[in-house]
Amino acid sequence: MLMPVSRIASVCHDRGVLVVVDGAHCPGQLDLNIERLGVDFYTGNLHKWGFSARGCAVLWIDPKFHNVIRPLITSHHWNTGKPMIEFTTQGTNNYSSYQSVPQAIKFYKDIGGHEAIDKYNRSLLAKAVDYLTEKWGTCKLDIPASMEAPFLRLVKLPPIAGFSASTDDSERLRLKLLEEYKLIQYIFPVQGELFIRLSCQVYNEISDYESLGDAIQELSKRT
Repeated sequence: MLMPVSRIASVCHDRGVLVVVDGAHCPGQLDLNIERLGVDFYTGNLHKWGFSARGCAVLWIDPKFHNVIRPLITSHHWNTGKPMIEFTTQGTNNYSSYQSVPQAIKFYKDIGGHEAIDKYNRSLLAKAVDYLTEKWGTCKLDIPASMEAPFLRLVKLPPIAGFSASTDDSERLRLKLLEEYKLIQYIFPVQGELFIRLSCQVYNEISDYESLGDAIQELSKRT
């Protein structure tokens, strides 16, 4: 969900509360300018929508806190007051994923940048949602359109025998889709119903969601 981060930050700061944002899915999905948000700390993954290697993320710290934030691991350059150096020198950690970032950014720009990616993903996602809700006779999660993430939707699953709307059963169903149909999905219980999360990226096409639709429909017909 998209949240009014700047407004929330303003309210918090009026009350002397620091603001830490976990923007895991934001870099690459949103046209993001962290410095304009008015928050104190911001972290977001680069591998989810930014095409970098897994385990690669960004940590932004308001300059006024640069001299007080320290990494958990005490290593070279500790206590220098320079987060860029301190956080990128963490003992024997493998830093190879960070080396993928320049090429990931280049790829992002080469395929059209945010405008082209946003246009393709939003269009495909809308088609996928319409296709699956009609096929399954269900609906997407009802939240305000202004709060919907650009490339993500939750769609309600039809009843499937043997699977209740519990966390354990949602995980069992996720593994069943992976093992039997080679489909990687995330499923969540929401208000007594199971919902599946749709993600759209430029390497997806409508046939991916047609395969998902067929798999769920087949499971829903089993007794």
